[in-house]
This record gives sequence, structure tokens and C-alpha cells, in this order.
Amino acid sequence: AHQPAILDCTRLVRMDFAAASQLFSSLTPLIQSGRIIELANANHFIAALCHVMGFQDLIRILPRKN
Repeated sequence: AHQPAILDCTRLVRMDFAAASQLFSSLTPLIQSGRIIELANANHFIAALCHVMGFQDLIRILPRKN
């Protein structure tokens, strides 16, 4: 019910391609329905992976400040 839907990635250290694909395929119905998905506090590795996989066009990625 929240807009945007925020996924807190503070404790997320790493994610491989298979896990990222599975995560975003499960988020696809929400994105297609007009929901905004936001990855908050993503480390630079997670942000780079999402960028390489082309997810930056589908979701907001807010990297950590530190």
C-alpha cells in the first residue's frame, strides 16, 4: 500500500545474477501495475549489479552514503 515500496538493503552485502533475476521477476507485476519500487541503502556492488542488469530503468536505486 506504500508508494514508493521501499526495500531496505542496509544488511544486504551481495547478490548474484540468479538472485537478482528472481527478485526482479517477482517485482515485475508490481512495477507493471504502476508501483514505484525503491532499493534504499544499497551498497555500491548492488547498485552496479542493478545497473548492469538494466534495472535502473525499472526501479529507484538509492546507494549508501558511506
